Amino acid sequence: MSKWSRALIPLYMKAYKIKPHELIIPPKHYPSLQDFFVRKLKKGARLIEKGEKIIVSPVDGVLEEWG
Repeated sequence: MSKWSRALIPLYMKAYKIKPHELIIPPKHYPSLQDFFVRKLKKGARLIEKGEKIIVSPVDGVLEEWG
């Protein structure tokens, strides 16, 4: 993606309710939306549930359908 996609980062954050305090690098420092999309989070920013009937997904998204 081009550097022009950088302007979409705030909209992406709002749409997916991304919390800026979880990010290692502040949003304004990403050169493009693609770079932001593969961002790293601070250690402990999100807990990972454990268990046989738990689904874990490393993305900002919502499970909308099942089966």
